[in-house]
Parts: sequence; C-alpha cells; structure tokens
Amino acid sequence: MNRNQTALLIGISLLTVSFARLVPHPFNFTPLCAMALYGVTYSRNKWLGFLMPLLAIVFSDVLVNLTVQKEHTAVLQYFTEPTAYCVYASLMLVGALGLFMNKVTAPKVVLFSLSGSLLFYLLTNTTAWIIDIDNLYSNDLGGLLQSLYAGIPFYNNEITGSFFLNGIVGDLFFNGLLFGAHALVSKTVFRTQTA
Repeated sequence: MNRNQTALLIGISLLTVSFARLVPHPFNFTPLCAMALYGVTYSRNKWLGFLMPLLAIVFSDVLVNLTVQKEHTAVLQYFTEPTAYCVYASLMLVGALGLFMNKVTAPKVVLFSLSGSLLFYLLTNTTAWIIDIDNLYSNDLGGLLQSLYAGIPFYNNEITGSFFLNGIVGDLFFNGLLFGAHALVSKTVFRTQTA
C-alpha cells in the first residue's frame, strides 16, 4: 500500500470504530486504546499517527456527549475537566507503544493490547488519586493503592463484572478488529489495485 492508501484506510477505520461508542455496550468496552495503538502503529507519518486517533477520539467524545450522555453533562463541559486531559494523554501514551511494534503479528498485537490496557489503567487511576476532587484517598502510597484497587471493580456489569477487565476485553476485541481488518484490506483490496 502506498502512503495515501494507508492514511485513507487508517482514517476510515478510526472513524468507523468511533461510532461503536454510540452503540449500547458494557462500561469500558470501548475502542479508544485500540484506536490510539492502531493509528500510531500503521501511520508512516508518526505525528499524523498520533493526531488522527486523537481527533477521532475527541469526535467520538462529542458524539457521546451529544447523544448518550446528554442528560448527564453539557457537551463542552467534559473538555474543561482535568480528567479529560488525563484520558487523552494516557491514550496518546498507549499509542506511543505503537512506535515499538516494528512488525505487526497477532502475538504482538495481543501483547501490546494488554500492555496498553495496563498502562491506561495505571495512568488514569493514578491521576484520579492525584486530582482527587472528592478527597477519597490519602496523599500517600496507601491512598494510591486504594485508588488503583478502586479502579478494578468500578462497575458491576455484563461481561466480566469488572471495569478494568472489560477494558482488557474491549482492547483485545477492537485491536483484533482494527489490525485484522487492516491486514485483510491491505492484502486484498489494495494489493489487487496495484497488481
């Protein structure tokens, strides 16, 4: 695939999975970490690799706030909260893992997906401890551990009963979908066009 075909495929893929957030789903079973990892891994222009998933994620956040969460938050209010910036920064760090995936293989996608899930969990829950608007945690190692522990069962729900485990399952699913679709399209659609 040439550079333009790769960018087009990445853009279409990211935009498509952005809409998955509008479909009813268990808490934290989302494509966000997968979008970041996929975008950076395959983009030949690494700045664009970070920018495309970030824009797709912000776009999907606007859609979610306009539709799914409209009763709970003002559309732009989310973007003024420190936790939003933490989530975006954490997602970009998950995407940075893609800089180290030189050759894409199924075992690497699983390993990087699990690493991204863990990194996102650690960063966002550590930030919840640092910001701690509601004074839920003490300012010591015990408070940090309590914050990390609180992130594990965050919601009781349908898939695993755990917010954290739903994130892992969601990341594995969406990474499999994005990386698998990319491999399929690049070997069939774009290969036949250049042959």
